[in-house]
Amino acid sequence: MEIKLNEAVEKIALDNGQVTKVKLASQPQTLDTQLLFWSAPPFIALKAMNLPVVSNKPELRTALVFHYSVDKPLLDDRSHYLWIWDDSTAIFRVTLYPNLSPESKSHTISAEVLCAPEEAEQYSKEDIFNTLKRLELIALDANCLSSIKQVIHNTFPVPSSEFETGNAENYHTLSENVSNVIVSGRSGGKQWRQADVLVAAYNAIQAFVKAG
Repeated sequence: MEIKLNEAVEKIALDNGQVTKVKLASQPQTLDTQLLFWSAPPFIALKAMNLPVVSNKPELRTALVFHYSVDKPLLDDRSHYLWIWDDSTAIFRVTLYPNLSPESKSHTISAEVLCAPEEAEQYSKEDIFNTLKRLELIALDANCLSSIKQVIHNTFPVPSSEFETGNAENYHTLSENVSNVIVSGRSGGKQWRQADVLVAAYNAIQAFVKAG
C-alpha cells in the first residue's frame, strides 16, 4: 500500500458508471481504479467527474478548544465525554481524559466552544475553567497547573435546511451515477459519531468485496 500526502484529485474518469482512473494534480500519470473510497464532501468528487453539483457553501464556525491540567481528580469519574445542554454557557462538549485511560495519573480535561471567527477573543481560559467548576466537573478548590487555548477556524458548518438538502442531493448524484464508489464520512448525512462512520465504512467495504 502506498499513501500519497499533500495531493489533490484533479480528475476522475468514468466509463459506464464506474471509476476507471484518478488523476492527481501533481502527478503526470493516472491511477487505475477498481474502487474509489471517498471520505471528502461529495461535491469535490462530482466536480472532478464533471457531474452536476449543487452549490452549497455553508457558514463555518470557529472551534475553540481549551485544555487544562488540574491538581485534583475530576468530579465525574465515569463519562468519557459530555454534551453540554446548559444554555448559560457556550461550552458544547467536554472530554474527560482520565476516564478514557484509567491508568493515567494526570487530571486533564478539555472543553470546546463554537463561535463566529470575530468572537474568538471573547472566551478566556480563566472563564472557561471557572465554568467547568460551576458545572461540577472540576472541584471548586482545584488549581490549574497548565492550560492551552486552541483556535481552529473553518470547522463545523452551521446547519440549515438548504445545506442539508444540498448535501443530500450531491450524495445522491454521486451514489446513483457511480457504482464502484463508497462515500464515507459525515458528508453523506447518514452518520455523525466517528465510531458509526468507521463501522459503516467497514461494512461497505466488506459488502463490495463480497459482491466481487
